[in-house]
Amino acid sequence: MTLYRYFCMATLTITHRVPEETVVDFKVTEWNDRQVSAGVGATIYFRDGADRAVFSVDEERWLGAYFTAIRPLYLTRKGEAADDQGCFFLGTTGLPVANPRSDLCRLWRHCRKICEGAGPNPPPVTAEATGTSSRDKSSVSGKGSRDDQWDAFFSEFPTPYFNWRRIQLEKRVLHVSASAGRQRPTEAKVAAIVAKEEWKTNVPSLPDVLQAWVSPLKAAIEDDKGVLKSVVEQRWKGIDFKDFREHKGRGVIATMPFSKGEVICDCHGKLISESEGKKMMDEMQEGVMCYLFFDTFGRRMNDSGKASNVKPVLIQLNFADGPQDTVLFLAQRNIAGNEELRWDYGVRRMSFRDEGMDLAWLDD
Repeated sequence: MTLYRYFCMATLTITHRVPEETVVDFKVTEWNDRQVSAGVGATIYFRDGADRAVFSVDEERWLGAYFTAIRPLYLTRKGEAADDQGCFFLGTTGLPVANPRSDLCRLWRHCRKICEGAGPNPPPVTAEATGTSSRDKSSVSGKGSRDDQWDAFFSEFPTPYFNWRRIQLEKRVLHVSASAGRQRPTEAKVAAIVAKEEWKTNVPSLPDVLQAWVSPLKAAIEDDKGVLKSVVEQRWKGIDFKDFREHKGRGVIATMPFSKGEVICDCHGKLISESEGKKMMDEMQEGVMCYLFFDTFGRRMNDSGKASNVKPVLIQLNFADGPQDTVLFLAQRNIAGNEELRWDYGVRRMSFRDEGMDLAWLDD
């Protein structure tokens, strides 16, 4: 809230060159008596008409937001002996502001710190910077100095403020997404992180966080040299084929323990869309049964709708010749040695109308 007040004060001192003493003495009555032109903005007369400023529609809206949402909060905090003197701009204690140039300094510090990653100390604000008199240039140390950046802040205002707000939001989104952990962020999780940080404004939304969130597990797998090599060579550690005879034929078992989230193997082969798969099935001759896969570990795993222990995950692996979408099977829970590896095909007996009703294993 305080930074927003600084921004509103800067709109007067920087954009409209209103002298700082006029900003200090800016009265509520002068705000209420402003002359509004629909679609154009508003004109405010200060000090009985001695000074004036013509605000755009956006600028009037900015000041109006401060007046209706922030100033009343400051008034509720003031002590019984405090007197706002009818001034428009108040400090957090409910008293009139006393030093606009220091407030501008603080605003610049926050914008520069976040936008450029610079140090916390701004240069001194001189009288000319607030539109009152000449400025001493003796402290300028050349291109890229703090004085140059201070000049740029003034010449480009209010763009630096909005850049700061944008970058602040981007950093907050990244912070929340990183704090969410391995589980996909939820509305409740985002709200809990925001509450912990005590952010009241410029708060990340769930859609923004979800867009930025990348599972740490996926990120670790994308460049894993062992996984890349296993996909290319089709050599996977800790698994083997097993013939389950008439019950369900050939399947895959673990020959060593796997931890939850660990890569088991890949599904291997060319990835096609759902529509492409349906087209291939439609073009097959009636009465001909065909498996659309090679004999690999991933494609030999049996189905289980109720007791699956691995799950397929689409991950973009960074191969030497470029990124490639790959379906990897990850351990859905901790898996013991000699345990059969199964995943949920997503089909049940009812999926085949009446033709699969005798296939009880589909509902296992």
